Amino acid sequence: MKPSFKFVCVIALLLFITRNSLARPINRIDSFETTSGIIFGIDKYCKIDRTNEYSTDGKFSVKLSFNTNYPNATQNFFLPVMSINKKSDESLLFDVYNKSSDDIILFCKVFLAGNKYVEQSTKLIKHKKTTVEIPFALARENFNTISGYQFRITNSTKNTIIYFDNFRTELSSYIPFKKIAYLDLNNEPLQTNTFFFSRNTSGQVFKDTIPLPFEKVYKIKLFAAKGEELYYSLSFRTCKKQNKVSISLSDFISNNSNKLSLTTSIGKVGYLDKRLSYDSKFFIADMPLYILKGNYFTNLPSKATRTFQFTLNIPDSAIPGTYFANVIFETINGVLTNRNLIPVSLDVYPFSVNKKSLSNNFILNCDLESIKPELNRYASGFFKVIGGSNNIVKSLPQIILGDAFDDFDCDAGDRISVYLTNQISIARYAVNIGNNDLNYFNILKYWLKKARKQKIQSREIDESQDDIKYLINSLKTTPPLNIASKWTAMLTKEQVSLTGVSYDSNAIAFITGEQKLPNGWTAKDYDRARMMIANDIIKLMKMCDSDSQNVNISTTIYPNVSFIESVSIPLSLRKTKKKKKETVYSVRELISMPRIDGKIDKNEWRNSLKIKRFSKISGDNNADIQTEAQLGWYDSNFYILVTCYKNKTFNMKNDSVELFINQGNENKIWNKLSVDFSGKVRGMKSDGKLWKQNINVQSALAPKLEKQRAREKADYCRCVEFAIPLTDCLTHSDDFGLNICRRNDNGFFAWKPFSKSKLKFAHIKLNGADKIIDILIPPLKKQPLKIISSDAFAIRENDVICLETEWKGERKLLKKTKLEFKIIGNDNKEYVTINTKSTKPRQKNYLKLDNFIPGIYKINVNLIDMDGVIISSANTKIKILPCRRR
Repeated sequence: MKPSFKFVCVIALLLFITRNSLARPINRIDSFETTSGIIFGIDKYCKIDRTNEYSTDGKFSVKLSFNTNYPNATQNFFLPVMSINKKSDESLLFDVYNKSSDDIILFCKVFLAGNKYVEQSTKLIKHKKTTVEIPFALARENFNTISGYQFRITNSTKNTIIYFDNFRTELSSYIPFKKIAYLDLNNEPLQTNTFFFSRNTSGQVFKDTIPLPFEKVYKIKLFAAKGEELYYSLSFRTCKKQNKVSISLSDFISNNSNKLSLTTSIGKVGYLDKRLSYDSKFFIADMPLYILKGNYFTNLPSKATRTFQFTLNIPDSAIPGTYFANVIFETINGVLTNRNLIPVSLDVYPFSVNKKSLSNNFILNCDLESIKPELNRYASGFFKVIGGSNNIVKSLPQIILGDAFDDFDCDAGDRISVYLTNQISIARYAVNIGNNDLNYFNILKYWLKKARKQKIQSREIDESQDDIKYLINSLKTTPPLNIASKWTAMLTKEQVSLTGVSYDSNAIAFITGEQKLPNGWTAKDYDRARMMIANDIIKLMKMCDSDSQNVNISTTIYPNVSFIESVSIPLSLRKTKKKKKETVYSVRELISMPRIDGKIDKNEWRNSLKIKRFSKISGDNNADIQTEAQLGWYDSNFYILVTCYKNKTFNMKNDSVELFINQGNENKIWNKLSVDFSGKVRGMKSDGKLWKQNINVQSALAPKLEKQRAREKADYCRCVEFAIPLTDCLTHSDDFGLNICRRNDNGFFAWKPFSKSKLKFAHIKLNGADKIIDILIPPLKKQPLKIISSDAFAIRENDVICLETEWKGERKLLKKTKLEFKIIGNDNKEYVTINTKSTKPRQKNYLKLDNFIPGIYKINVNLIDMDGVIISSANTKIKILPCRRR
């Protein structure tokens, strides 16, 4: 039967629609933020998604997939970077996983200043991960300025998926990025997708819970101080029929109709355009930038992307307050004009930025060639504020050292230097940041004051107040430069002569990133302090300004800080909280020296301390492990006896006992020992050397169970004895750390000390003359022990009351335990202590009270094991009433 003409037409129409839907380009900028920054693709037939597949850091990576039926489609995407100086032997590295069925060629263009580029290609093997390396040596001209990377991939099959991850350099694990907001004029209603490109000096990455990269915001929120220069960037993508675009910024007007007279300029950012030539004002752009002569671009191609940078110069005479304006986009197609407005709010702070002349400033260049040069470069600004803004240093000779990018090759370190106003230098960029550090101190004070006015009570306010007090007190101890020059090594006259300047020992000093200053800080501490201030500002902003909760905050505060709430900075400078007191146990000298011969003598260990709650590891099996240890010392040795009982869920023959000694309790020097029940002993010191010398170890059956073993098919109990010289436990101090683990397999060293494991060392201390050893171990969490009873009892003399107790913890803990009742009066006097056996999860306890007068009493109940250790406790109050006699 022939198909009808109508049926054929319907099938043809469906095939046509399907093909066009598969080949339809994506009408937005596909972008995604990696752990290092952002990459975005602007060509059709390709999609970029976030994924946690094949990610080396366990967070997420970039998934690039071609959405087309046509092979040999080409995808271009860009990686914009801040123009930074790179060493000739350094490379850009990233990992690519090719999940396609064929090999793919990846082409990379490195764009330099002046429309120049170099290109190289890398073959991506199918179903394998390839590390791509792009040497910076390819860009050794024009001060090694790299304005961006363009990657081009040609797929050879219909379905191509590749993953990008771990963008990095050899000397640092990040690439610095700046912030750009993207605007897609195709979407209705108007949406701006705002991103914050920033290298994260803490080494943290953004959390997966943040909806990156397309956060929908309907306004731009800016903050600035008087006299500050503010930058903000916007990108937009033209529709298919647009051929003319106008962009402008309206006046800033407050709610009181006050107009803010400020200077604004708009610059176009292009990927392949000419770079802005340097002038007296040093500036670093993400990509080539030039100032627009007019507002209009004409004859734009369809689906074109353009980026603009707005520059706002806030006058010193500005009235503090909130001002409102609009970014106006007009797209013209023939006679039709489409106008879009983006609301902008600008908060002007009631203080000015520090504007000291650069000729009187100095900068601390710390380890420019160390692992993280940019981190230390930013730390320099903070030190500058301490020394310069507080008038500690009043005058210094103007000296220029090194090349334009301060790439010093001095063996002793880098120098505190003074730069002329017109000298081009990345160090001068750090000086500009340093000029703003004092400004951000004032910003933090401003938001603290605002929070107090709103009577906001929170932990964040108290922490911010403590932070700023701590920082100010620390800054007061920073010495002037002429003193600082005496606590570091000085340049020799021969070294100074190489710079072409006169020798002046009072103007040049050395310091490294790890070297401590007289106030106890290192250069990295200053960088952490800056991050601390930035975090405090963000927290206070969001508490005081409810409008900031759903709006991305853009500001010039610290370009190396990402203004996303999830970025957590370890505040090592903040005061540490007091630790809870730990339970103290005493270990005395043993009656006699134990013989380590596999025959356990009870009398030798009679005076030892038994511990059943030391750290334990069960490997892959989470079965309950019955293990106990006995500790003691005699003469010059420390003795340990570990008894391992049989468990029903696994074969005890595969068990091992692991011992860790933290010498001197310094968290630096540690020795570890492993003994399995087959008799193998393995030992290792922290320096990698074997640790078995002078240590006597013996594994055996428990003596009382030797007869029982003959009647059983498997061992019931194993014991391991250790005799360890105290010289292997102590260093210069009189204490050390101890951890004992049991594991149910033959693996060696199940737990690494000082990792993020919850297991802790017990602290062993030798107290001197009486030779008492204190063992501190973390207390157990309180178990749910409750008292169920009436709150009043009427009793006669020598009467009995009944208190009902309930245990909701693990039932196995009730074995061999007792309940201890202590009755305490209002005068805190303990009247009586009564012990009862604990055998049931819920039971009635009868307490006999002799000669109790009427009144209110407090009853404390402790659940105690056979060694007198409190497992859990509870308390209640009862009222004893007089009873009428019959």
